[in-house]
Amino acid sequence: YEEAYRKGIDYYLEHFMSSEGMPYYTDTEPYPVESHPACQMLITLACLAGMDERALPMAYKLAGWIAEHMMNRETSRMVYRIYASGRVDRSYSISWGDAWLVKGLGLLLQSGRAAGGERA
Repeated sequence: YEEAYRKGIDYYLEHFMSSEGMPYYTDTEPYPVESHPACQMLITLACLAGMDERALPMAYKLAGWIAEHMMNRETSRMVYRIYASGRVDRSYSISWGDAWLVKGLGLLLQSGRAAGGERA
């Protein structure tokens, strides 16, 4: 299974995030960008950090993109969805956005420390 697992990781890392750190909706469609998949990607990258050297830098880039584009600065909460048109759905769901973000950031902090990273 190791070879198949590695192929899956490679495909995921190569097809689900832009070079700027934007998480894609699917491997062929970047939009809409949603809070839950974005945070799940953060969790996944943090968990992969010990197995693939690309994962931790990607996780930091993703976290920065989320902070810049998906946070409602007025409420300090994540927005739910960003559409290709630029329209932003500011609906709030602690269970689909913020809770997963906290988990992802916690795992990123832990992974960064384990790797001896300066950002941790």
